[in-house]
Amino acid sequence: MLYGRAAECAVLDAALDDARRGRSRCLVLRGEPGVGKTALLAYAAGQAADLQVLKATGTPAEASLAFAGLHQLLRAELGRMGGLPDVQAAALATAFGLAAGAAPDRFLVGVAVLGLLSEAVADAPLLCVVDDAQWLDGESVDALAFAARRLEAESVAMLLATTDASGTLTNADLPVLTVVGLDRAGSDALLEARCARPPAPQVCASLWRLTSGSPLALLEVSAALTAPQLSGASFSTTPNWIQQDAMKSIITSFSPQETAVAVLDAAWLDPTPVTAAMAKATAGRSARIAAKHCQQVLAGIGFTTEHDLHRSLRRIWMLDQLFGSSAVLTKRLGQQLLASRELPPLLPL
Repeated sequence: MLYGRAAECAVLDAALDDARRGRSRCLVLRGEPGVGKTALLAYAAGQAADLQVLKATGTPAEASLAFAGLHQLLRAELGRMGGLPDVQAAALATAFGLAAGAAPDRFLVGVAVLGLLSEAVADAPLLCVVDDAQWLDGESVDALAFAARRLEAESVAMLLATTDASGTLTNADLPVLTVVGLDRAGSDALLEARCARPPAPQVCASLWRLTSGSPLALLEVSAALTAPQLSGASFSTTPNWIQQDAMKSIITSFSPQETAVAVLDAAWLDPTPVTAAMAKATAGRSARIAAKHCQQVLAGIGFTTEHDLHRSLRRIWMLDQLFGSSAVLTKRLGQQLLASRELPPLLPL
């Protein structure tokens, strides 16, 4: 159940009703991370039991892969490509790796997407739901925006959620539904429904001001409160408990970082495959520990995992996988050391 979202739900219901009546609607849901865009998309999908639903979610891991987001959204409809003109079908087949050839013309891909959506509604009206669209590859964004601007009477509702206030979708001349934090009443209702012990009124007021009504931040921060804090007995409008947890996490990150620096310096002086692997494993482990604690700090102060500040942390998880993750390298190094029974010069560190 959504709290404090009656107006937004009414807009989404109207878009679905238009699709049922043979008209098409596209909406870009734009808002800060954690403000509730994903919950609104889930609401729309839940109201579309009589519609076909296609879903896709952007991810940093595929942001540089051309047409990856489009493939995720349309993969269930690829069997309908036979109904497209040959030149459009060929462009889409090349884009999705189903046929060899040079990079397809983006105009043809956009027209093919529009045609494929028109083919899909032969069975029932269609709802397309794309979350985290800020992480879609540029080619997919361009094709979806192209098709969305040309939807008229295809019985298609398209909902695209993004945190990007200046990206392609925001500037694509598409209708925008701006999603903001909950008002005080919605915030109080959410806290009362989701907290094991309903917070005292003054605590609800403080949490609402602290989080600006962000639903995810409200839940994360309230979940960290003790029973006395929820009752208002020991709750302060200045969240010292957050500062203490943040300091503890930051301090805990210092030791592995210092170890990684020492190992990297030693590996530089004695460059061998074993020392290089140990340096990479140690540096990766240090980075992962630091990232874990930074994520805890950011979540504690209301910056959810969708926030821009988390993007650099995600890169740590991705980079650690290159040339062998720290966990894999550590295991292999242990096996190698046991087999050779020789200690490299780095181990005394």
